[in-house]
Amino acid sequence: MNMFYTGIAYVIMSYLFALQGALAIGNNMATLHQMWNYRRLREGLPFIWHGGMCGDVFIITPLVAAIVGYYGVQWSWMQIGIALVAGFIASYGMHETYKSVPWPEAHAEPGRLTDVGCIHLVYMGLAFAALLLYYIRLASPSELGTMAAVSALLVFHVTIGNHVVLGLLKSNYPTTFAWYPGDPLRSSGTWGAIGATALLTFGRTAWLAYRGY
Repeated sequence: MNMFYTGIAYVIMSYLFALQGALAIGNNMATLHQMWNYRRLREGLPFIWHGGMCGDVFIITPLVAAIVGYYGVQWSWMQIGIALVAGFIASYGMHETYKSVPWPEAHAEPGRLTDVGCIHLVYMGLAFAALLLYYIRLASPSELGTMAAVSALLVFHVTIGNHVVLGLLKSNYPTTFAWYPGDPLRSSGTWGAIGATALLTFGRTAWLAYRGY
């Protein structure tokens, strides 16, 4: 592992995450207290209650840093450039769907992204680029087991990022979590995103294994 590349990637991703948190605080959408007492909103989704933010800190940021550290030296500038373009297109498309949310969130409000959402777009554009290079440019057939583990982590991240845990909490404690108006457990978008992630990641892993690499 190239620790320099790992460190640079970790610092960049961590900075982008921290910037989102700072902007959410400035917009009074970091916590329930801010949302209730400063924004005077009774419904919405503050920053710290977005499951994807926990995943960004503990899964995506270290995972991207590790991928860059292990494989970055193998990528050409052309491959990196193509992956960045594809990654930012994918991130833009994902964040466009955020605009359809009918209630205020830290990352988006009806019809627009907030400053937090715009930074998250950049964050995920970089993450998508690194993951794309990883899945396309696997270095060794002996690493298919690791790829399967990475795929499981990504599916888990998408699961919590689509508020499945929050949905479970709300279904069991409806009064306590009445401030969250969503119903992710019954949303086709939630299960579609989880299924698509599983299909793409585990599908690629299975395809490489089937081909004998």
